[in-house]
Amino acid sequence: MDINSGVLIMIGMCALVLFIIACKQKAAWLLTLITRIVVNAICIALINSFCKKAGYPYAVGYNFYTLLTSGILGFPGLILLYGIEIVNFL
Repeated sequence: MDINSGVLIMIGMCALVLFIIACKQKAAWLLTLITRIVVNAICIALINSFCKKAGYPYAVGYNFYTLLTSGILGFPGLILLYGIEIVNFL
């Protein structure tokens, strides 16, 4: 084995380690996003039912964009969605 093939093997190993680390970080980010989406979907359902019982006409629907917004932004995204709904009502 000459020096060039040894260097190429080391570069390949380093690239493999970096790839594994990147996949792990993306998996953790994706798991966090899915957890936020589920929790915020439950919060939307609870807030909508509370508003309905209290007689308020504010209700945020479930669709791809509302769940993605609340998933990416978290609780502030949930507040943003209801803020937009209140402003639209005015």
